[in-house]
Amino acid sequence: MQPQFMALKKSGRKLTAISLSDFYMARIASNTAIDAIIINESQANLMAYGIPSMTSKQIWLGVLNAKAGAANKTIVPILPSEMPDDIDEYINSLLNAGASAIGIPIRFRDTLLQCAKKYPVIPVIDNLNSVRTEWNLKKLIEELSEYERIGCPAVYVVDLPLDIGIVARKMLKIPVFGSGSGILDGQCLSIYDITGLSGDFASPHTKKYMDGHSMTIGAINEYCSDNRYAEIVAA
Repeated sequence: MQPQFMALKKSGRKLTAISLSDFYMARIASNTAIDAIIINESQANLMAYGIPSMTSKQIWLGVLNAKAGAANKTIVPILPSEMPDDIDEYINSLLNAGASAIGIPIRFRDTLLQCAKKYPVIPVIDNLNSVRTEWNLKKLIEELSEYERIGCPAVYVVDLPLDIGIVARKMLKIPVFGSGSGILDGQCLSIYDITGLSGDFASPHTKKYMDGHSMTIGAINEYCSDNRYAEIVAA
């Protein structure tokens, strides 16, 4: 499924994405109005693995899970911090697993430009808190405009400073969306955070729409009580 992000920006509707990496959450997402599933190294996806970072294999498995559970959604994995040795082989494995486009951090500029000529690629900006001067901002917009010209369907950002986000959104025809950046053309939040399943590990900028952590604990304790003290536990 190719990303239809440009159509959303033209229509004026904000792009709504969630991050996840497991099959059961993907099944839930498939029945919602979200536009895209993002698979990355965010704190939210650590809920599925319990480790400090995700490997390229785990991101690939996340794509498989998302595709199996939500084949009707646009799926965008973001390449891990440690780039695979054979980038073409890895990107093809992600596309074959069900990815709609591939997110590549702009710090790997040469790889990004090379891959954008062959694959649907989304530039990822994940470290811009130091970019404040007018010169740096102008340079950034020029670089993002270059990605727009070569056909990238969107730009994904993480915690983009407000002033930079406003300029980027106005200057680019392609949508600029991401996490911690509500002023943009769209947002991505963790499914584990918005459902409250991440508990105390929730991202600070995320609104919690239910207390899934406490509800799950309550359900398990109720089962324990039924099993220990009730005569019959429903199958």
